Amino acid sequence: DSHPEDDGLGQSDKPAPLIEATPYQWVDACKIPPRDLLYGRHFFRKFLSVTVSPGGLGKSSNAIVETLAMVTGRTLLGEAPKGQLAVWYWNGEDPNEELQRRIAAAALHYGIKPEDLGDRLFVDSGRDVEITIAKESRGDFEIAVPMVDALIETIKANRIDVLIVDPFVASHAVSENDNTKIEGVVRQWMKVAEAGGCAVELVHHVRKPGGG
Repeated sequence: DSHPEDDGLGQSDKPAPLIEATPYQWVDACKIPPRDLLYGRHFFRKFLSVTVSPGGLGKSSNAIVETLAMVTGRTLLGEAPKGQLAVWYWNGEDPNEELQRRIAAAALHYGIKPEDLGDRLFVDSGRDVEITIAKESRGDFEIAVPMVDALIETIKANRIDVLIVDPFVASHAVSENDNTKIEGVVRQWMKVAEAGGCAVELVHHVRKPGGG
């Protein structure tokens, strides 16, 4: 007897599945490369990481010093970076002049000179270089595909090792109360890390807990 979807010739009219499970191929553990740790315990190439705390506790200042540590290859906060890395620090809130103040202050404190930075430091303000990788339109979630592609292209062109997005909320225009949409935004940043071959760090503000 033929199967209900069988045409009588041993061929089925049933369409091929859209997703197929991939059989696991055994790989010798010695041949699996370790994760490419760039700095600290959470900056891994092709991975997304997040620094989270309430506002006003110094996340941006910490991000700037970590940036300088990675660019110079120096141990500034007790942990040594993998080497002298190319870092793109994007701040979506403050003007470029304020970023210059903060970087200059940190450089003075740690005795960092222009030649220590080389051509490895990239800094942009969201007031000049806007990055919005997702938005809502009449309640629908939309990925800004051209923006995502442009980010990946820029990262590759400048051989960026680490991209720091400060703060995360400035990089999208969707409701942060909608977990599904926020997950969609996060997945786009994961795509940037994977396709760009860099580590992506999101700096995220949360509300201070009640009762102190």
